[in-house]
Amino acid sequence: MKAFPTLLLLFSVIQLSYAQFERFTYGVKAGLSLSNIYGGVFDDTSFRTGGYGGLYLTTDVDRNIDISLEALVSQQGLRRESLVNRSNNQPGQEGVNLTKQETIIRLDYILLPVVGIYKPTDRLKLKFGPQFGYLVNNTISNNISLFEGSINEREVASLEELTKKINLSLIAGFSVDIYEGLYFEARYNFGISGILKDEDSFFSDENFFNSVIHVGLGFDLK
Repeated sequence: MKAFPTLLLLFSVIQLSYAQFERFTYGVKAGLSLSNIYGGVFDDTSFRTGGYGGLYLTTDVDRNIDISLEALVSQQGLRRESLVNRSNNQPGQEGVNLTKQETIIRLDYILLPVVGIYKPTDRLKLKFGPQFGYLVNNTISNNISLFEGSINEREVASLEELTKKINLSLIAGFSVDIYEGLYFEARYNFGISGILKDEDSFFSDENFFNSVIHVGLGFDLK
């Protein structure tokens, strides 16, 4: 009989844990990443097109507010195109040729967003919060091509010595439920800590910052 109170307490804990677990939703998401870098010399640039994807766990705080923890992989960076005059010393093709130079900076991150969710309607969710990033790939490549010739060159270099591993940003966006756990989402990631190691971290004119748009689909597995 002495064991009965212990069993009753254990049963109550299990029931409470199960009830709490019932409040959680988890799922997967993936989509298109459109990224750029702002600050310094990066004024005349284009989006680098990539992808993002990962997992999330969401719990409700009250009727209209949820909190979500996410783990994502995101391809980021920028792309820049320019026209340059380049000397051509190949036999029979001597002279100066107009070439196209494409520069791609690849900064790929593992992202850990902490997302506050406000639900003004049953289908619409407004999302905002901080996001922590860990850099897993950092390279710069230059692709040089001749418009009327056969010269094609590619140079790839690491940015390991220049870039920080840890990055902080803020996110803001929304999602719209489509059908039975499937939803569309769009969000903007605004970098607030700089990319470069040796410059001031926050809002410095000397540093560069991530600017990323994520557009994709998510699906609640539970």
